[in-house]
Amino acid sequence: MQFRDGPIDGVIWKPLKKFLDARGWLCELFRHDDTPAEFESHDLKREKVIPGNSEGTLILGPLKAGTYSFVGEFHEKTAKGSIIAK
Repeated sequence: MQFRDGPIDGVIWKPLKKFLDARGWLCELFRHDDTPAEFESHDLKREKVIPGNSEGTLILGPLKAGTYSFVGEFHEKTAKGSIIAK
């Protein structure tokens, strides 16, 4: 398998909208196919299963400045990311 930089067929990326208040901020997660996904972050102490063709929300923070890693637990080797709090 070879990595190619660029768009992924069938994946729609939309910029994040940030809704911030004293409790932290709201993160909306969407699934537009039949495959479930699990957002998991040991750094954030959060996990959430999103069934296929549905949506869910997470409240994050308030966060101290730093980088917080997360994975899609069902595909942990390839579904990785991070949230950077400033």
